[in-house]
Amino acid sequence: MRLSFRDLLLFYRMTGKKTSGLRTLVYPVCAYFFSTAFAGKLLEPFIFIPFMLLCLLFYVFFFAVNDFFDYFTEGEKTGVGFLLQEKKVAKRSALFYSLAPAFLSIPLLPAFAPALLPIILYAVAAGYFYSAPPFRLRDKKYRFIITTVSFGFVLPFSMLLALNFFSLEVFSLLLIFTLFQLHCELLHVLADGDEPVKSFGRRKVVAALPVIQVSSILVSALFVFFIHPIFLVTAIFSVSRLLALRRISVKTDFASLRRKVFSPIYSSQELAFYALFGLLAL
Repeated sequence: MRLSFRDLLLFYRMTGKKTSGLRTLVYPVCAYFFSTAFAGKLLEPFIFIPFMLLCLLFYVFFFAVNDFFDYFTEGEKTGVGFLLQEKKVAKRSALFYSLAPAFLSIPLLPAFAPALLPIILYAVAAGYFYSAPPFRLRDKKYRFIITTVSFGFVLPFSMLLALNFFSLEVFSLLLIFTLFQLHCELLHVLADGDEPVKSFGRRKVVAALPVIQVSSILVSALFVFFIHPIFLVTAIFSVSRLLALRRISVKTDFASLRRKVFSPIYSSQELAFYALFGLLAL
């Protein structure tokens, strides 16, 4: 059963209600642009294009597999689930489309160092075990740690390391991205109201949000003084988020808030500043 181009975009979360997940694709791309300012290398199309495609394939694989199993375990009708519900795609075809990005990444591997292969396997395994029963790590109370570390640090770190586009400044940026992703993940679990909220309690999860921003302010301040002034960007945006969190309570509608990725509570435009810095330094 073939899907139209529009249906494929929905299948892989390029359109629909959960496009906020695209933010995770932005981390390695912004880090790549940022890294060119310190790696002593120019933007090379024969490196950047395979890099972008590999990042995109990771993204669509992880979320398609997640949506596939969410539909059959919880009945969630987002992306894949909606198309299954509307009988626009059969179960077997949906599983094929979900797994296809992992196999399509194989021809891109020669553009990178062989050391990237274990990370590819990690990404595939993490995406599968996170969503698929009986493992279904997304139903565990510490599930947000898996997504935070994987998207915010491990994947961009390994890919840039494989390209030899790495430096202390890039490592510092990925630590900042990890804190930012942790903030987003907690907002995510509050929107879903799933296992972490049930285990820790909604009030404790909400109380953790300003703690993360204070940590981000302190870490970025240290980076400003000891590594590079550019990290003042994170200090400013973290203060902005901290002030915005004063209007947050356990009664806040986090589901609608999650779609406002450029609101003060998210301030996702922070990521663009780092990419722009790298581009201007070329």
